[in-house]
Amino acid sequence: MIHIYYAYEGKYHILRITGHAGYAPRGQDIVCAGVSAVTHALLAYMRELRAVKKACGQSGELELLCHGCDETHAAFDMALAGYEAIAKAYPQHVEVDIPPERKGEEEHGPAFDLQLFGDGAAAAGAGTGRAETTAGAGSSRRLTTGATQTPGGTETAQPPAAGEAKSSDAADKRKAFRALIEGEYKEQYTELFQNAFNRRFREAKGMESRLKAQKPVLELLAQRYNVQPDDMAGLRSAMEADESYWRAAAEKAGMSVEQYRQFEKLRQDSRQLQQLRQRQRAGQQLTGWLREASAVRNQYPAFDFQAELADGNFRQLLRSGVGVQQAYELRHMEEIKAAAARQAAQSAGEQMAARIQSRSVRPRENGISTQSAAVTGSDVRSLTPAQRREIARRVQRGDKIRF
Repeated sequence: MIHIYYAYEGKYHILRITGHAGYAPRGQDIVCAGVSAVTHALLAYMRELRAVKKACGQSGELELLCHGCDETHAAFDMALAGYEAIAKAYPQHVEVDIPPERKGEEEHGPAFDLQLFGDGAAAAGAGTGRAETTAGAGSSRRLTTGATQTPGGTETAQPPAAGEAKSSDAADKRKAFRALIEGEYKEQYTELFQNAFNRRFREAKGMESRLKAQKPVLELLAQRYNVQPDDMAGLRSAMEADESYWRAAAEKAGMSVEQYRQFEKLRQDSRQLQQLRQRQRAGQQLTGWLREASAVRNQYPAFDFQAELADGNFRQLLRSGVGVQQAYELRHMEEIKAAAARQAAQSAGEQMAARIQSRSVRPRENGISTQSAAVTGSDVRSLTPAQRREIARRVQRGDKIRF
């Protein structure tokens, strides 16, 4: 059985989940999948809000500690409602321990079905008693995609909605993806997921260590200004209002306390503005690089900008102001030269072959020749040396000589 414990203590949400559902064999347990889906969605949203203080776990065990605020309250309310719905539908496999004030109102609608979007969902629901109950007389309701039940109890076919075809495609893709990660690529997916989880866990542990190191300092400051250690906004306000905190620095700068406060505020605003401008310049620079990369790819089809960015030297050239094409050519000069030489040799060979073929196929015509096609003479032995040299030259050129 899966045990889910939740509490809200000291401005922190605390969630602990332990155990296994035991509803079906591994890889087919829909109850485990349901609880896992709600938990992963909650954890992803908490990370997006940067509200995670602690997150650690392994197979069959998870502990999550998050800062409390309006957004996290709403997210945990939704997750707890999901856990409660699963526990109500599968009480033999899920147990939820939630304070009474966090429990949702009693539901009077259809029971929760984790196979609502699975193949044969309506039949499965009818077999387990968890299908949607029939509406009262004089009303009609949707049963499944493409069917409506009338007061007489008969179903009439309805054309599928515009989005249902897309939903079906998405469901098929999810099913195929699940088959891959649970079948042929199970080991690779498990390794990838574990590596990502371990990396996140190390980051969380590192942050936790830093917070522990800062805690004594914060407690001293909180005691000094009579505020709670976890009330950062209150602590900052108290420090800003403390003239003794600013007096020494103000005197050193030759200003009054109020002038120095304004000076520090302006300097902080200036730093923030500078950081904003740096981010804007970085965005503009990246846009320019992507535009250049598109042009480089047209000239060098083998160019891969993402792969090149993995090269530290290539990145350093870009940061120093070198263009994308020039940086690529500098990093791959020898390869480019070799390719150009091969291309030149191939082109020259093709031109030579074409020239030779043209000469062999097309004979010289008398009309365009500067010499006659024949040499006349009664006796070859009577030819002068100059005539013999001329005949030899014309034979080499391809002329036909007749006597």
